[in-house]
Amino acid sequence: MSSKRSNNPNDSLNLDSFMDIVTNVIGTLFFVIVYAALSSFSATGKVTIPQIVTSETEAIIFECRDNTILEMDSKSLKNELVERIKYVKTTSTSLSSLFSQIMDIKVSNQYYDATLNIINSSIIVTAKEGIKGESSNTIKKENSLFQKKLLQLDSQKHHIYFFVRSNSFEIFHVARKIALKNGFGAGWNPFNDDDIISFGSGGIALNKQT
Repeated sequence: MSSKRSNNPNDSLNLDSFMDIVTNVIGTLFFVIVYAALSSFSATGKVTIPQIVTSETEAIIFECRDNTILEMDSKSLKNELVERIKYVKTTSTSLSSLFSQIMDIKVSNQYYDATLNIINSSIIVTAKEGIKGESSNTIKKENSLFQKKLLQLDSQKHHIYFFVRSNSFEIFHVARKIALKNGFGAGWNPFNDDDIISFGSGGIALNKQT
């Protein structure tokens, strides 16, 4: 006896539940990717530079560029990124739409801009155009921003980590001497003038060396 195909529309496959599942899966995948990027970005975080010594203290990052020194304040950048992620819409079933939303996010502090790179789960940090920090003569003064920042820190909980551009070794040596004099451990790594600072899961911990 031959079977009959039903023409009743109520017997057709309902895809609503399936689409709900797809949406939830994509949304979950999206946040997993974002979490991987954000979890690798912290003051004790990771960056693609050589490891020297393991450290349990938190790295406070300064960049020496154009023979001036700037505090990166990575914590504020990370926290603002987290806040911005909360407003990303995950109801779309299009991965390209989700990636576009997240890659369009840009956060800033006084000296730096930060963006997320979803492709390799990293965070790109760049100094603002034309920005300059304090000079070597300025940071020798007790009322300089650099020395005021050291006073806010605990040498038992923090160490100072320097990203040193090739044109800024003079101020690095001055700043490192001041940090050590104030009882802080210090670490550093050299960067070419045009190197991009990229924090990501494939990087190495920012440990103190002295």
